[in-house]
Amino acid sequence: MTDWSSGGLYTLPGEALTILRFFAGASSEAAHSEAIMEGTGLSDRGFGKGIRRLVTRNYLTLSGEQVYRLTEQGRRAIRELNEAGDLPAGRSSDDGGDDARFVRRRLILVTPAVLPADRAARITVGFDDPDDDDRLDVPSNILVRLNMVNGEPSRSQEISLALDNQFAQQMVSITAGAFTRARLRAEVFQFKDSEDDYEFCGGMYIDLAVQRQPDALALAPRAYGMDVILRDSAG
Repeated sequence: MTDWSSGGLYTLPGEALTILRFFAGASSEAAHSEAIMEGTGLSDRGFGKGIRRLVTRNYLTLSGEQVYRLTEQGRRAIRELNEAGDLPAGRSSDDGGDDARFVRRRLILVTPAVLPADRAARITVGFDDPDDDDRLDVPSNILVRLNMVNGEPSRSQEISLALDNQFAQQMVSITAGAFTRARLRAEVFQFKDSEDDYEFCGGMYIDLAVQRQPDALALAPRAYGMDVILRDSAG
């Protein structure tokens, strides 16, 4: 018999445990966010809270645009779930411990339509203006981690942004290698009030063509976007 009270699963919020239950009964180790929400019945807010905790604690990883996959730690949790027969109830969202309001902000990446091989290219990373219903009452410190497959930075490059209700952006350089395609991945994290901890908020990746000598049309900028879920108060 597994003693849940001594492990990390016991401390997870109920929404995170609901998502683990979903993966325990799924036929695949990966699922799109829409499939998870449909299968669990979680609201956008509940899904955002649960998925961020599972990614932050390394039970799940973002393996594609809104596609989440079990890690080895997540697989161990599922095995323990099967052995124990069920997961603990977890901490309820109604226990008074989390009254934060959640908002959507759109992550924007602007890159050349085609990347030049072995040459640095400037890209823009930022967030669009919010809709009226998604305005932040409290400014938030955001960390965006960028990395590339078939290019640099191959290890995560971190970009810090102070996000309020205005458009925010920062320019960085990336370099594609001598390949025909490269993958650019961005993950968004929101710092808590303590500034020494953060939560995963969402992310995306884009696959870009690479050419040795792209023409001016190929180098024209192209924008890509995806909504991420932020706390209005990250305490």
